Parts: sequence; structure tokens; C-alpha cells
Amino acid sequence: MKNNRLIKLGILAPGFPDGGGVTTVTSFLYEVAKESELFDPHVFALSTSWRDDLSVNLINPRSWLKGAKYTENISSGITFKKIGAFLSEFEFQRYKRRRVLDSLLQDMDIIQVISGSAAPANTAIGLAKPLSIQVATFSNVERRSRLAQEKNVLGLWRRLMTYITYELDKRALRHADAIEVENYWMLKFVKGLNGKKENVDVRFIPPGVDPIVFCPLKDRAFNNFPYILCVGRLDDPRKNIMMLLRAFRRINKARPDVCLITAGLKKPREDFFRMASDMGVLNRIKHIDSPDQDTLIKLYQNAAVFCLPSNEEGLGLVILEAMSCGIPIVATRCGGPEVLVRDGANGYLVPLNDEEKMAEQVIQILNNREMNIIMGKMSRKIVLESFTKRMTGKQFIEIWKSLSTSARTKVL
Repeated sequence: MKNNRLIKLGILAPGFPDGGGVTTVTSFLYEVAKESELFDPHVFALSTSWRDDLSVNLINPRSWLKGAKYTENISSGITFKKIGAFLSEFEFQRYKRRRVLDSLLQDMDIIQVISGSAAPANTAIGLAKPLSIQVATFSNVERRSRLAQEKNVLGLWRRLMTYITYELDKRALRHADAIEVENYWMLKFVKGLNGKKENVDVRFIPPGVDPIVFCPLKDRAFNNFPYILCVGRLDDPRKNIMMLLRAFRRINKARPDVCLITAGLKKPREDFFRMASDMGVLNRIKHIDSPDQDTLIKLYQNAAVFCLPSNEEGLGLVILEAMSCGIPIVATRCGGPEVLVRDGANGYLVPLNDEEKMAEQVIQILNNREMNIIMGKMSRKIVLESFTKRMTGKQFIEIWKSLSTSARTKVL
């Protein structure tokens, strides 16, 4: 393509490349930008921990005179710069501008933030650069389950940090030029938050999946070795894996031949396995730690049903991956799944923490092969119609073009 120059796209991604939704979406949008031949993407990974050597730490006097620093790294073919913060023990400090980051972003034409909540976008406010924020939820919603479990002094501290971060979430969204959300309740909230601000491009753009990579088998083998699959960071209280365990105990009584397979970067906590042992179902449970993509795809393809018991999900990218592989879904009504699961068509939606209803719906799918196949095909159809990477990528390109035009950057 002939062009005066590529438009520099700065992608701010907290915690990249440590796994999870932010890393997946960042890698995807980096590829979209590269393949467009319009944009030159640069990834900036904001530190999310006070323990890293790049930040100024209150408890480390040696770091006081050095200031926040950055290093350049490579992950899965993506070169990125990881940037520290100032007084990073205080969470809100990680969302403040800092000289080292300002100097890096000044060379960008557009800034795209990818984050669970919007607070990290505050690091780019005031740079006179078009700002786009891809966001899943709010910090107070994201942390509700974890905070409910912490009744000690540390819990009080985290509640304070969460309150401040939630205010920073709203501040960032009020300063954005474009906002991309993953579910309908966020779309409604963000439009209300920015109702009086003109020319803000607010869109519902859930992350897409590659249907060529995540594809179904011609003949699923779940009848030979039927298993329920759950994928995610299963040590996170939001994932509510204990509810799935209680549901599986009920399922096991009706279908003792069925197994539960969990997979992800983080395995369930030890109390999960202790309870499974007490229930007498431990021998029917298997965890696969940090599976590579090929292994994960095979797990999806051969599963009888995919379960997501979460208390909160911005979307649930793992649901999309399972759907693309032609698998029925049973998920809680926790935000994101309502976007993806058509109740009774490609699976079922159940109330939060209702293990009895989840077990009932899973058993129904397990016991009806024809229903299982029809629901699996519907899952695949929904992805092909609405949730492919190509569709998602096209919308981001449109947003970036519009922002670059508004910033008087010439796009040919």
C-alpha cells in the first residue's frame, strides 16, 4: 500500500503479556493494525504490581532517586515496552501520568487502551492525543466477589483503593474520544456517563474469535469420554468455581461416567480439591495447567458441554472460543454470557450461584445427543454471524481512521 507514512498507534495494555483477556485482545488488535497496512502499532505494558523493579517503591529507598523506568521485551513476536510507576504500593498511583510514559506516548498519533476497567487510561489523559478505550467492566464490579471475602484490615485497604479506582474509571471514560464495550449493561452505563459530551464514539464491540483456528470436529467423541469443560483463571473468586463443583456433585449422581476438566493459567485453590475429595468426586476431576493453544482447542472440540459459573464477566472470551468449536454452553447470568448465550438455543443461562439449576441444564444436554448436536451447531452459527475477529477488527479500523482524521492525520 502506498502511504505518506503509517499512523502510529500506541496500545496501552496493563499487565501485558501475563495472560487473560487483556493479553488476548492486545495481541489481536496488534495483528489487526499490522495487517491493515495503515497503522504502526506499539505496545506499552503498564506495571500492575508494586513489586516490580521498574517502579518507585515506598518500601525500597534505593528506587527513590531512580524514578520510574521502562524495559523493552518481546512476547509471541510482539515487541513491547513495560513501564513502571511512582509509589506503586498505592494502586491509584499506577494510573497517573509519568514522565517516562509521556515521552514514549508523545510520538504516537492515536492511543488505544485495552483494560479490564478504564482507570489505566488516565495515564494518557492530557497528552492531546485521540484516546480510545476498550473496556470490559468497572473496578468495583470486577472486584465484588474478592472484596466480599476479605473482612480484615487488608480488605478495608482494598475497598478504599477500589473506591478511588472506580472514580478514576469514570474520569477516564469522560475524557475518551472513543469507547468500546463488551456487554450491553456497560454500553448503557457508558452512554449515560457521556450523554452530554458530543462526538464520543461509543460502540458495542465484543472481542472476536478466529473461526478457522477454533473450529469444530466433524464427529465429536464426547460419547466415548464425556466431560464438562471449564476454562479460566480459576483461582479468581469471580470465577466461582466452587459453585461448579457443587453442581458437578449433583451431575455425578445422575451421570457417574462424566468427568469435569478444568484448564487455565491458574488452577483452583486447594479448598476446591479438598471439597472434591470430601464429596467423593475427586477421581472424576482433572486440571490441565496452562494448556497451549492446540491443547486448548482439542479440549473445546471434544467437550460435551462448556460451563461458566462466574459471578461477573465482562464478556467471557472462553465462551466464544468454545462456541466457535461447536459446543453447547451453560453459564450464569453474570453480564457477558447474556450477550453470547441464547437461552434454549445454543445452551442455557442460569441464575447466579444456582448449582441445582446448572446441574439440571447440564444433565439435560448430556442426556440428549440430538439436542447437544443442535445446540453445538447453533453456537458455531452465532459466532460466524456476529463474533469473528474479522468483524471486530473492521470496527476498530473504522474507529482508528476516524480518530486519525479528527487529529488531522492523513490516511490514504
